[in-house]
Amino acid sequence: MLLDTPDAVFDSARDAVKRRDWPAFFICVDRKDLLRIASNGLTHLLGQAATAPDVLTKFCASHGIPVESLEPAQQAARRVVESAAAYARVHHPGAGATGAAPPADVNGPHTHLQLVADYKRQLQHVLTAAPDLPGLTAALEQHLRATAGGGSVSSSLFVGETLHDVDIDGSKAWGRRSIRPGWSEDIAFVRTKGAWRIRLFAKRPGAPTS
Repeated sequence: MLLDTPDAVFDSARDAVKRRDWPAFFICVDRKDLLRIASNGLTHLLGQAATAPDVLTKFCASHGIPVESLEPAQQAARRVVESAAAYARVHHPGAGATGAAPPADVNGPHTHLQLVADYKRQLQHVLTAAPDLPGLTAALEQHLRATAGGGSVSSSLFVGETLHDVDIDGSKAWGRRSIRPGWSEDIAFVRTKGAWRIRLFAKRPGAPTS
């Protein structure tokens, strides 16, 4: 796999998607984007584990992840769910219909957002400790596709597209990806440790937002 130029990494990523080779694809992606995508897959996995703990156990065993390392994230996820349910009972019409008393520490949206932020921090702690983040992201993507009917990345991303107008500025680069006349879109690259990676979610400075 070639990652020595923006053109090379784009070609490698496009070919990997065509083959549905997610481990090869995620090698081409910048670490910040890997963390974002893996967080989505890990959230799905933890959601499954709430009702089927063996799913999490098997996944961790298959990918060398200590199950106990996920316990703080699981606890944080439960607090988020409990907070949302408690807030709904207190503040939405029909609250109290079940007869369940809300916790005394329900302080509104601000507290809930703090719990969500803590959950995200716990996810990041797990993912940043992964020795092979591209490999873990690929495993989570494959699990998501197998159990949810779709993934975090489009199965047609870059397929049939060409890269042009690449402008390199030091360790960063921008280009345009196009698949047909009249349609093109910015794409960003970053070079780390001598290899170029794609920044899937980057927005060109000054570009209009949708």
